[in-house]
Amino acid sequence: MQRYVTRLRNIGIMGGIDAGSATCRERIVELTSDERPVSGTFGEGGRVRPQVGTWTPRSGPFADEATSVSIVEGRPHMLDGAVVVLDGARGDAETAEAALREMYVRGVPCIAFIDDVSAAQDLEAMVDSIFSDLGVTAVPVHLPYNDELGSHLIDLLEQRLVLERENGDRELRPVPAAVQQVVDRLRRRIVDVCAELDDSILGASTTGLDVGGDELARALREATIARDSRVLVVTCGSLRARRGVGPLLDAIVTYLPSPAERHPSAVWSVARGLERSASATEGLRRSRG
Repeated sequence: MQRYVTRLRNIGIMGGIDAGSATCRERIVELTSDERPVSGTFGEGGRVRPQVGTWTPRSGPFADEATSVSIVEGRPHMLDGAVVVLDGARGDAETAEAALREMYVRGVPCIAFIDDVSAAQDLEAMVDSIFSDLGVTAVPVHLPYNDELGSHLIDLLEQRLVLERENGDRELRPVPAAVQQVVDRLRRRIVDVCAELDDSILGASTTGLDVGGDELARALREATIARDSRVLVVTCGSLRARRGVGPLLDAIVTYLPSPAERHPSAVWSVARGLERSASATEGLRRSRG
């Protein structure tokens, strides 16, 4: 039972519909759907039946370990983690900021997915905006890259170009020389952030040793699920083109907690506090009414 719980992620998909949150759910279901029926409708007693599927990560410290991914709608207090979808083409600052603030208030660990961001400089601009607006250290782990073959991603932790197939399979290639300097700079940024979180990474980086992708991922995971987390892992892709969904699922398994790793007392107290506040407001409205 304990092993099953650690291989489960109860997540929410946050953000405006126009920002791609609905499409994000659809793309995740496409890649993870099991033989069992997939449903997000209300069941008996008004309870939401989550959309459940299985994903086996291709990268990260949990690679090759099948994990159940359950998308929960309408019950924020049931979430172990959340994906906040941002619109990289048109920008969606207010909706994204509201969603991120709500998750932090509720104590729900989250990661961000920037949809339809076409260039590295655009992604960096959005990352800087998250920091200036929310005071959160946003850490991009993927970078968009376009060539004559189409749109792809670069895995900054593994320093590899990722060519995706429709079934979720991938081909890894060396980073193109044209963007090597950008990749080096952004990875250095990741190492610097992780060095503040992990003494072993700090020791390795100060002595000039290379830090492996899995080591960085574990440090970012610990920071993401911490009770007072101010670190936000950022992924990217194109939901319309079905690009980046597999790496996003890898990130969900890697960085978001299982039910066994959450802080139930904090989540329960926040949720109950919000419910009491709403109840008190409704009672006051009726008494005046």
